[in-house]
Amino acid sequence: MLMYEPSDVPPHDDNGRSILNGDSGVWSALANTERWISTTLSQQPAAGGGSNPYVRKEVSYVCETTDEPIMAVANVFRRVREARELGESHSRVEEAVVVDKGPDYVPGTMRQTQVVVIPWCHNFKSFQEFEATFQAINAARRAARDYVTDVSLEKLEMELTENPIERDWVVSISLSSLHPKFGTKTLAESIAEMKKEEQEEDEVDPKLKAYKKQRVLARQSPYPSLVLEVKAMPPPDFDSSSSSVSSPMQEESSSSDSISSDTTAQSEFNETRGPSKQELKKLEALFGKASTDHRSTEGRSEDSFYDSISEVAGIEEVSSEDPIAAAQEWVTQNDSSYDHEKSIFTTTDTKHVDAAYETIFTILASQKHSLLSSSSSSSSLVEENTNPQNGNNRVAVGSRSYIIMPNFLSSSATSLEKFSSEVDAILRTIVVEGGSNNEQQQLVSSVSIFHPEHVAKEKRCPVPMLVTQWYVKEE
Repeated sequence: MLMYEPSDVPPHDDNGRSILNGDSGVWSALANTERWISTTLSQQPAAGGGSNPYVRKEVSYVCETTDEPIMAVANVFRRVREARELGESHSRVEEAVVVDKGPDYVPGTMRQTQVVVIPWCHNFKSFQEFEATFQAINAARRAARDYVTDVSLEKLEMELTENPIERDWVVSISLSSLHPKFGTKTLAESIAEMKKEEQEEDEVDPKLKAYKKQRVLARQSPYPSLVLEVKAMPPPDFDSSSSSVSSPMQEESSSSDSISSDTTAQSEFNETRGPSKQELKKLEALFGKASTDHRSTEGRSEDSFYDSISEVAGIEEVSSEDPIAAAQEWVTQNDSSYDHEKSIFTTTDTKHVDAAYETIFTILASQKHSLLSSSSSSSSLVEENTNPQNGNNRVAVGSRSYIIMPNFLSSSATSLEKFSSEVDAILRTIVVEGGSNNEQQQLVSSVSIFHPEHVAKEKRCPVPMLVTQWYVKEE
């Protein structure tokens, strides 16, 4: 930690007071944040004179030393991934204890809080920019719930086998933001609030107004920070509730004198309650398995006999073709934007969304740094005049990165398309600046996908692939 400690001092607060009191480095930033949180919590006594319920026994403090906003986003997703892996590890340990001690053992719930301090990122000095990036990150995490990931398909497939998962633990991760200027409103927001107060002048509650002010002050930390809380707990047991709901109907059917009436009551009950959870899981697994097992038959008429043999039960087809090599060959032959001098192939075997975001933004940050370093020389810029109204623009084209992800969203092109749009949405919240010698530069990023099930035939790559590229426009 000391090896990578920046030599400069984190910024001062709005009133010009030195937050670090002459000290510098990561340790001072962490100490000031911890001191501020302790002071804030001590000023909020609990009702009834007891201990403050918001005080956490296990709180860790970490500091991100990067001053690059894109790399800071990648590090946030890295913290989310580490928190998820911590919760999953806790669940595996607790399940092992249940196996050793028997079903009478009650597994414990893990709950930990981590404060991520980001003091050196200049783009996050503005509360609006920091909050916009934070909201985009949370929106991307919420959208991931609808993705058809390879992990979810593996779990659904296990439901159809004889070795299903006994209990799928719930690992939830929440994020909240802290900022020195938290609650600062734009001019439009201030005017709208003033108009609202004028309309509700007679209904303003002084206690409610003081509470809102205190709530805002409680989130004005010394530096831009994120509070990450991970909670791992066993899933709720719905069997008892379902049995209690079905018992009145079962008693009514058993009291009937006719066998036909029993059958009618049971069928009516099945129609009203709808499909069960197990039935829905089986349907999802079947659809997902059909998607992953789908193979194109175009151009394979010569091998149709051997393909039919491979479909016989008990016979497995083994392919010696490397999917990564196949993807590279496909790109060289089908992507018109491919340039062997400026193209980079990267491979990741991640299956989880948070790890994929971490990988993508790390690559984007590296690409941006390389592009800004090369664009300082005029030889790396080419003349382009695509819009006569804008005049002649020099455009620096960065390296084109092909990120091959064979195990990530391999059965859903729609999910990968949504994933790429969320990456682009996060990038749009970051004000990217660069250049030297007071040159006016605009950095533009491009994110696109290739997928075996893409709706466009020209984008059907053998394996899922995300393509990123940076451009610098100088006027």
